[in-house]
Amino acid sequence: MFFFRKRKADQLAVEAVQHISVEGDTSKIRGSITANGSGCRVIFPERPLASNVIVRLTGDNAVIDLSGLATANSIKVTATNGGHLHVGKGTTLVSASFVIDREAILIGADCMFSFDIVLRNTDAHAIYDIETGKRTNPPAAIRIEDHVWIGQEVLVGKGAEIGCGSIIGARSFVANTKVPNNSVAAGTPAKVIRSGVIWDRFAAENMYAENAKLHPTLRKNLKKWARSQGYT
Repeated sequence: MFFFRKRKADQLAVEAVQHISVEGDTSKIRGSITANGSGCRVIFPERPLASNVIVRLTGDNAVIDLSGLATANSIKVTATNGGHLHVGKGTTLVSASFVIDREAILIGADCMFSFDIVLRNTDAHAIYDIETGKRTNPPAAIRIEDHVWIGQEVLVGKGAEIGCGSIIGARSFVANTKVPNNSVAAGTPAKVIRSGVIWDRFAAENMYAENAKLHPTLRKNLKKWARSQGYT
């Protein structure tokens, strides 16, 4: 049975061939959700989130869990074959696009995403070995741990693992690699260029000061954080 709810101004439109579960507060969500499978879920935060959202789901049992988002200007999600997206509590993003096939994209708590970021765990088109006929580029999960800062126009590809407290420089490409905790990685492909760092989302007002220091909130917890990451 075809389910259709007509879009109103500043409202979320939902089109689904079969039942889809849309959860959370959608009062300030603008955009659309389209699904042609069964058992799909899209989960928004329980409080109002002003955001432009486009979600396209193909196949059954896709789960798009955005419930942890604190702020988000623009989100686009394309998921096939039961793809799963999870965003941890307190994460903020300006604009991001997610392409998901089968495997998951998992994002931890308190992450910070800049402009025009793309995360995709699939190449979308298959590549095969001529002799064996085996596919050489299957989808692979992406895992981003807590408190990770992703710079502008970064592309995160399949098989990427980014450790807690790390930073990915603008316009970098990260795929099929593991970035250790508390590291800075940059480039195409991204490589670790510095280790043993921690970043502070609250310190922007001090960025031009010669004596810029960590925000008191982070300073208070720095020793505890460092111990948890294996530093002394």
